[in-house]
Amino acid sequence: MRLSRLLLSFIVLSLGALITACGSGKDESTAVPTKPAATASSSAPHPTNTPGRGSAGADATPAAPSGTGTILDRTQFPKVEVENVRYGGSMTWLRSANPAFLDPKYFEQMDAETMFYEKLVGFAADANTVFVHAAPVLAESWKSSADLKTFTFTLKKGIKWHNIAPVNGRELVADDIVFSFKRYTEADSNKYAKWRAVDTITAPDKYTVVITLKDPDAWAISNLFGTSEYIVAPEAVAEGGGRIGSKGIGTGPYILKSYAPRRGYEFIRNPDYWAKDSKGNVLPYIDSINSPFIADVATVVAGYRTKQIDVGGSYGANNQLIELGKSLPDLRVFNIGITQESGLAFNLKNAPWNDVRVRRAWNMLMDKEKYIQAASATQYWEYTTPIPWALVSDEPFTFDKLGPYYKYNPAEGKKLLEEAGFTGGKMTLSTKLEFSTSPIHVLRSTIYQQLYKENGINFDITQMDTATYFQKWFERSHKDISLNFSNHGDWSLNWYAQNKYEKTANQNTSWVDEPEVTKWINEVKVTTDAAKIRQYAKNFWDYDTLQSVYIYTPVELTYTLAAPRVRNFTTRRGASFTSQLILPWLADAPRTTAN
Repeated sequence: MRLSRLLLSFIVLSLGALITACGSGKDESTAVPTKPAATASSSAPHPTNTPGRGSAGADATPAAPSGTGTILDRTQFPKVEVENVRYGGSMTWLRSANPAFLDPKYFEQMDAETMFYEKLVGFAADANTVFVHAAPVLAESWKSSADLKTFTFTLKKGIKWHNIAPVNGRELVADDIVFSFKRYTEADSNKYAKWRAVDTITAPDKYTVVITLKDPDAWAISNLFGTSEYIVAPEAVAEGGGRIGSKGIGTGPYILKSYAPRRGYEFIRNPDYWAKDSKGNVLPYIDSINSPFIADVATVVAGYRTKQIDVGGSYGANNQLIELGKSLPDLRVFNIGITQESGLAFNLKNAPWNDVRVRRAWNMLMDKEKYIQAASATQYWEYTTPIPWALVSDEPFTFDKLGPYYKYNPAEGKKLLEEAGFTGGKMTLSTKLEFSTSPIHVLRSTIYQQLYKENGINFDITQMDTATYFQKWFERSHKDISLNFSNHGDWSLNWYAQNKYEKTANQNTSWVDEPEVTKWINEVKVTTDAAKIRQYAKNFWDYDTLQSVYIYTPVELTYTLAAPRVRNFTTRRGASFTSQLILPWLADAPRTTAN
């Protein structure tokens, strides 16, 4: 079975370039150069070959990834409309997940927070739509030293914080960037592992930030400054006693009016927002956005039928959303196509996981085709891989290229367990597989438990609240195996190398610590040559699949819906992109001007 459906996960929406261009007030579609100059600026994207996420380009209809695919006949993305836009109105944007607090120092995977927080650097799509490049957000430009250790950022002038206490609409200045970034270098930050690479952060003047690294890093713009490093106001942190709780204050297009965990958000338009669209229209267009937390699928379905919900989905219940889309033909249906990795991670520090025979056995004892049948009610799914296939090959891989131990082979798997000292090829774990309250976590953990039990492997499962689960995930505190590791930073090989395989990285949930792998990581840090990147990518791919460092299981494609009155809605998600709701406007909105 070919992996052509993986292409949906690694092609960037051509809308991305427009979104970022609207953020800067100009079009930016320059392709990434093969090799950056010693001194790089935002006008010459830096560095090379940073792969993106998303689905098909504007106004495209991607082919069905599997099955007959009737619903995907309606899965298309609109052209960005900036002519005859309308202002005002209120939209309801469904959320099916909420963090426990709004402090990016402690929480990595933010989504709705991009409505009010912004970053120094973001991403825009290249002309080829397969890769992305770093693009300015709060920064006007940047340059790097010849030795790739010093990065100097020049800020846009006149950007204002939200006009609410205690910041009260003052101008964003370099000291705010320094304050925010220094918080990420503190040991209690979930970003601490990668920010240990930073030596100094200074502000020589009001609009300049200089950051020096301990070692050269050709990928720092994309991987260090451009992921989820949101800028926060010092006054807001002080007001919260050193931590931001439910009062997020930023420079983004919307002001957070209210927030409560597991209840949702309310946003109002930021009248002082700095960005304009490509026609010079003031952004954003919509006056208010209500973003309730709704996990119950029946409530979601009822909300769409009664036109009380405008955009959003309920992850883990795609079959019901697809049926809803079929019954309400006016709804727009979107395949989000997020690059995510799903499966199990071993703790290689502990026995028996330090025995490659055990890891290979577990991989072969997972019936992945049966997993698909149990996990995907819609039969729309995609394989996940160690790194994006586009870094390794010019074409998507066939099933066979995923490695010899990916295939279901219970006889060989039990034989390997027997060789490793487990009588009869059976084993029982004394610890529990932990999972969160997320519907997809609940589903997957149960399936894993049942499929392994059929082949003589027994373990218990236990549910915990999402915040606790992710904290344990970041701490890598599992004794045996961990559920549902995922990487969302598919910008570069360096991102994957450092976050998955660097021994101290919190996303290295299998505790990989190999001298040869460390050598590759360090070499990739200063490599911008495309041919070398391709070879290193193959090295990581082969190491991961042959050593069975992780068990990769297919994931169901995720869908979301949009009401017909919503214009310019895109399914852009993830911490590394400009806010996905900066461009939408409502066809029935009351005004033709911002005021």
